[in-house]
Amino acid sequence: MALQLVAWELGEDMSKGVQLILEYDPQPLFDSGSPKKAPALLVEQIRGMLQEFAKREPRL
Repeated sequence: MALQLVAWELGEDMSKGVQLILEYDPQPLFDSGSPKKAPALLVEQIRGMLQEFAKREPRL
C-alpha cells in the first residue's frame, strides 16, 4: 500500500527505487490475499466477523 502511495505521488520509478532501497521482496506465507484466492469458508467467516464489527458503536 505504501509503495502504491509513493507511485501515485512521486511516480512509479521512485516507488521502485524505494522498494529496492528497502529490499522489499515479500513472499507471503499464505496465498489468501483476496476473496478469489482464500478458501470459501474463511471468506464467509471473515465477512461475518467484519459485519459484526460494523454493527458496534465506535468508541472515540
